[in-house]
Amino acid sequence: MFFFQDLSPLVHFRLPLGIHLYFNPWVTLICFLLLWAFVVATALYDNTTYLLVMKEYIARDFTWLFVASLSGWAIFLVVVYFR
Repeated sequence: MFFFQDLSPLVHFRLPLGIHLYFNPWVTLICFLLLWAFVVATALYDNTTYLLVMKEYIARDFTWLFVASLSGWAIFLVVVYFR
């Protein structure tokens, strides 16, 4: 098995209370732009009937997925916190 040196650009910040924040600026920028593009596209989309129908469909058929995703995030946060 080959192990390579991690060459990704990481930015490091030291915050109060001994918190260290590491992040990749390229990934952060791309995700930031995609998120805001989604927000703007959703705000400009004016078909509320379709959105209401989809909201009812998701609430009716995918409640289990919502509960499972919350449990998954809780486990992920605990693992990251104690890492």
